[in-house]
Amino acid sequence: AEQALNAAARPVFKLLKRTQHMLPETTEAVINAALRMHLLREEKLVGAEAKEALIAQLAELEESLTVADVETLVQSSSAVLERCARRGASAAQLEGMLKQEEEVSADQVEAYVAAWRKHEAKISEAMRARSFFGTTLQRISWRVDVASKSRHIEDISEPCTIVELEIAPPRAANPEIVRFEMDRDSLASLQGEVSKVRALLTSL
Repeated sequence: AEQALNAAARPVFKLLKRTQHMLPETTEAVINAALRMHLLREEKLVGAEAKEALIAQLAELEESLTVADVETLVQSSSAVLERCARRGASAAQLEGMLKQEEEVSADQVEAYVAAWRKHEAKISEAMRARSFFGTTLQRISWRVDVASKSRHIEDISEPCTIVELEIAPPRAANPEIVRFEMDRDSLASLQGEVSKVRALLTSL
């Protein structure tokens, strides 16, 4: 997992090497800007003018930083944290990835890991919400019943899974309820298909 994260984060490391001297609070401000502008997408930072003003403010924090430097660092920082969210990386995995790179200072490692620990849930939820435009699964519940196969032979019974799904389009107030039954064979078939989907998503 760390190797994959390192590959995704490679573009940011050269710039980080040039900014190792930055004060910890500057690093934190840049990461916070990445969160607000690209990951959490605060409404007041949607417009280009508001983003440019924030970038200009960050560039003034350090004499050696240019506006172009800050723009690249903010975008790259966003890419690193976004890849962490997509791969479900833990704070420990992110820390391990950053510590492998000579270009990343101890202060920078601390700042990135602290931001990830604090905002991981918000980032993941925001990205999830932006990833779906149609109906999504809100909740799933199930129970197992044992139903008689025959009215005349009570000793012969077959377990049956009753599944209930709540599905809804974005921002819908009332979800739709879908209920259906599954026997052993249909459940095994579903598990097989879900495993294929999981394997494909994991490989991406």
